This record gives sequence, structure tokens and C-alpha cells, in this order.
Amino acid sequence: MSKKKKSHIPIRLNILFSIIVLLFGVLVYKLVDLQIVNVSNYQTLSNQTKAVQVKTDVTRGQIYDRNGTLLVGNQSYTTIDYTRKTNDAKEMVEVAKRLAALLSLPNNELKERDLKDYWALTHVEELNSRLNSQEKRLSGAELYEVQLSKITDDDIVYSDEEKKVIMIFTRMNSVSMLESVSIKNRDVTSLEVAQVTDQLQSLSGVSIGSDWERVYPQGEILRSLFGSVSTEKTGIPETEANAYLAQGYSNNARVGTSYLEKAYETVLKGSPKVTTVMFDSNHKIMSSQETFAGKSGSNVMLSIDLELQKKVENILTSFLANGVGERGLNDSIYAIVQRAKTGEILAISGKKYGYDAQNNKYTFEIQDNVLGAINANYNMGSSVKGATVGIGYKYGIITETNNVLIDSPIQFQGSAPISSVFNREGTMALSDVEALARSSNIYMLRIALAVGGQTQIEDQGLLTIRPDTLSVLRKELGAYGLGAYTGIDLPNESKGYAPNDSVNVGAAYVSFGQYDLYTPLQLSQYVTTIANGGIRYAPRLAQDIRSAENMLNSSGTLQANLAPSIMNTIDLTSSQIGRIQEGFYQVTHNPYGTDYSTFSSYYPSVSGKTGTAEAFYNGDIKQDTQVEVDNRTFVAYAPSTDPEISVTVVIPNLEPNSPRYRADSPGIVARNIFSAYYNR
Repeated sequence: MSKKKKSHIPIRLNILFSIIVLLFGVLVYKLVDLQIVNVSNYQTLSNQTKAVQVKTDVTRGQIYDRNGTLLVGNQSYTTIDYTRKTNDAKEMVEVAKRLAALLSLPNNELKERDLKDYWALTHVEELNSRLNSQEKRLSGAELYEVQLSKITDDDIVYSDEEKKVIMIFTRMNSVSMLESVSIKNRDVTSLEVAQVTDQLQSLSGVSIGSDWERVYPQGEILRSLFGSVSTEKTGIPETEANAYLAQGYSNNARVGTSYLEKAYETVLKGSPKVTTVMFDSNHKIMSSQETFAGKSGSNVMLSIDLELQKKVENILTSFLANGVGERGLNDSIYAIVQRAKTGEILAISGKKYGYDAQNNKYTFEIQDNVLGAINANYNMGSSVKGATVGIGYKYGIITETNNVLIDSPIQFQGSAPISSVFNREGTMALSDVEALARSSNIYMLRIALAVGGQTQIEDQGLLTIRPDTLSVLRKELGAYGLGAYTGIDLPNESKGYAPNDSVNVGAAYVSFGQYDLYTPLQLSQYVTTIANGGIRYAPRLAQDIRSAENMLNSSGTLQANLAPSIMNTIDLTSSQIGRIQEGFYQVTHNPYGTDYSTFSSYYPSVSGKTGTAEAFYNGDIKQDTQVEVDNRTFVAYAPSTDPEISVTVVIPNLEPNSPRYRADSPGIVARNIFSAYYNR
């Protein structure tokens, strides 16, 4: 029997354990050295180095219409950039001189202060010699201001080539450590790129980069609604600097400063490129490494239908063009199209005549005024009466089975007579539906006064409503969007205008649209709320957010769908809302309806409400501010039975003697807009 082989495993284990013990010993030694023996040395070394993160802007996201048509894009440019890596002004001057020899640059941006700053920097000893002993004891900004005062006009006479150097240096000196600035960001030639690239080794901080600016392929369509983006020179707005800096923006970051560009800044801006820079104790750069490549901004797809938008703009332009040459004060027109069940804005437009301030007259050049649809406010007249009927139902003043009120002229002590256009002298019993179809002012007045506790009304009698009646009515009207912020995804929308609350008779007039002033957008939100059965949606311009990573789809792949935002729901039953809707239907389908002639045979069926408000002209021509005019409005939706869209038209400042002074003018404009939508 042979001997059993001896195993080598214990020997290998012993060797492995020995190695582990040795390595552990080395680790312990290093820890002792780090934390006890040489702790002060390592701490000093740590203090001598510093890591700084540098952020560089990326390309901004673009804006498209709902069908993927580009509305706001970017035009890219090659740039010559400078990243400040030193506070040594003399080094920067040397770089500026080298760049000046390579680049073609205008020098007309220079100010006297720039020239003096440069002279002070390059003539330190001579400048100090001009100070007296008392001035030399000054310090900081106070000293520098005195030094600048010693610089004469003769000192700052420079050649064009020297001015080019000064301009480059001024730009370089305008940024803080590790911030970047474009030395030349337009019209950079291939020769300049080649020359700078060839000498980059001797041009510390200089690089070849890229810049962009916003372009608008559709011209002026919705241009003002898109808003603006700051330049690298203007950077973040001074008034909002703290907020932007707290979010990690740099001072010269390009940001949206108004409207859609500002509203969707966080989406459009993207994520900046991040570079980690290590400095030694002398503030010299030890290393630089890109730690995040950056990500371009996301694209915003709007709810706007560009083709419909163009048609609506043409309709409004044609309306104003028909009045060119008239003296008439009707200077503008507005229209909005919304999806009834989401609040999305499909088209929004405003047009106005140009104004010659020097000669105080209209030029009759038709200009875009889409912002007026959001910020201009007017008395809207009877188109708001649907909300007043809703208030009557909410407060139990009328019911579905008991809703007849008397329409007859009335005059309260100390106020003007009030009556309905169709009934200046007689007495008529009207239901809620008839009151809407015929547009009864008195029916609405009775509801408003009953809300205030006054149910008995006598001619030449007193108003005895509660003092808070107008405030209560305004709150209820606000639930429909009238006199309230609509919640649109834009900054700085107007809330309209509400006169003094202490006037009791205001409660009567506000009930039929003759007291408070509303914006076209508020009127649009109101009719959309009635159309969909009582849900008040925030009007929305952005439909969804998309990334541009999928190059097969120019508008990008879906990142986020922006769901409709509900502001509130009207506190009425569906059948009560149905009564208001029936009243709107009778406006356009009953022979006594106020817009029967325009829509009685129109397909699909349209329901709506007309409005006429007596007002004073409030346009640009100052001597006419007391001229009496009418504001004509029309709000509608279609189809009547299952509304798809709402249309709002506002035509202010119509004079009774104007050829365009027709009760059905806004209705005709609305009909053309419905046709533009359904005949796409």
C-alpha cells in the first residue's frame, strides 16, 4: 500500500494569511502616519489645494406647435471665447494684444470709463504720482474714483488697434474667475479660427466655442408671446439675481426674461456642462477635468395649432383692414380659441393699428397685439350674463322650476335709468333661458340685488343691499374666471380692473357686464367653463415637454405630458348648468335670440352669448378719452351638444357712427373662426 500524498493546502493558507497580515500592517502604518504623525503636514497640503466647479451653458431647447412645426429655434455661431484663469491683469493684457492681432473687431462699444480703466491699469506709477499726500491715504473705491479723475482726455487718445486691445481686455475683465465670455461671437471667419487655433498654446484661457441666438421661422406670429432671452452680456436680471444664483446660475447665464421663455426657463435651459478645476495655494490651476458633459435643454411643444393661428390672424387683420381710412376709434380686435374639455389654447391673437405719437393719430398699419388678449381689459357687456344666472341658481334665487323674473325699466334714487335693449318701456316676465336669449339687464340686476338681500325693487326707490354685495358677486364671478387670475402658464397676466367697492349701484351694473373690466382671456375661460359643464381649466399654452435625443423626430421624444390644470369646479348641478347652456343655444337658434341671424343655420350647431358694453374710449388718442363708444363681444362654443372648442371675440371702442358698428360684428368674426377650424 503506497503512502498517502501530503496536502499543500495548509502551506498555501499560511502564506495567504501572512500576506494579509503584512498588508494590514502597512494600512495601519499609513493611518497612523496620516492621522497622528504627519497630520499637520497633510492638513497643510489639503489647505493648499482647492476644487472649483465651472458651469458652461448648453444649447437652449426649442419651441414647436402641437403638430411639430418649429416656432422658436436656435441659430448656432462659431465663437472665440475666453475663460478667466488668472487675476493678473498684465497677463490678460498680453493675451488681449495677441488676440487683437488675429481678430477683426469693431471698437465702437467702448465707453470713456473703459478707456480710463485701461489707462489706469497700464500706467500705475504715473497715476499715483498725480495724487497728493492726502489722496494717497484713501483706499478702495474712494481712492480709485480719485485716480480716475486724474486721467485727462489726452491720456485716453488711442489708435484703432489699441482700442481693439482695450475692448478685448474689457470683455475679459468683465467676468469673474473661471467664468467665460465671448470675445467675438458673430461673423467669425475660418481664417480667424485657424489663426487662433494655431496659437492656442500662447493664448491662455482662449478657446474656440459656439454660441446661439433665437430665430423665429414663422416671422412675427406670436413673437411677443414667446418672450425674450438675455444675452451673455446682460446675463441674469439684476432684480432676480439672488434667486438665480441660489439655483446655481452664473452671473452671465442666458435666461428667459419674459413670457414663455421665462415660464419654461427650467425646462428650456438644460443642464450646464460641469468642469472641475483644481487650484494650488497660489491660485494657479493644477488640473481641469470635465465631470459632466451637459445636456441640451428640452423642447416645449405648444397647444397652438399654427395653421389655425394663421387663419385667425388673417381674419382679425381683414376686419381692421376694412376700416382703414375711417376716423373711427375702433383700434383693435382680439380672439381666442380653446379646447373646451382641457383649456388648451389652440389660437390666440390680437391686432391693433399703429399709433403716431408725434402727430397723435393712428397710422392704420396693422400690428400684432397678442399680449393684449392677456393684459388688455374692457367692460365686456352682456356676454358675462351666463355667470350671473349661475349665481342666481347657487344662491337659490331661481330654481329649475321657478325661474321667472320681471323685466321692466328701473331707476334708483341718484342713479341713471336701467333697462334692457329689447324692452325700454314695458313689462315682461322672463325665464332664465329667455333672459339669456333676449339679453335682459333687469333679470340679471334682480339676481344681483337678491344676493344682497333686496328682493323688492321700486322705481325711484332706494338700494338697500348689504354693503358686501359687490364683493360677494365678484367672488362668484371669479369662480368662472371673470376678474380672477386665469392660471395661464405665463408670468404677469392681468387680473382686470375692479372699480371702488363702496359704490352700491356697482352690484347692479356688474351683473350685466357694465362695471368691472375683464381681459379677453378671462372671458374665454368663462365661456369654456360653461361649455364643458362647469370645470374651470387654467388656459394652457404648453402641451408637453420633449427631449431632442431622437433625431428621427425633430420635435423630440416625449418626456412629460402636461395634464390639464383644474382651478375650480362651479358649484351647480349638471341640470342647472344645462339651463345656462340652453340659454346660450337660444341666443343663436331662436328668432328672438341676439345672434340668431348669424348662426341659426350654421353647422355644426353653435351656442353663444353676445355682449355690448357702453364705455368711454380708452385708446392712444388722448383728446378722445371721453368719447362714448361700445365694446362688442361674443363668446361661443361648438358643437352645442358635445362642445369641442370655444371661441371668444372682443372688439373694443366701436363708435355708433362707424361703418363697422354692427351688433353682429363679433359674431361674424367668430363664425369665420369656427369655419377656419372645421374646414382645416
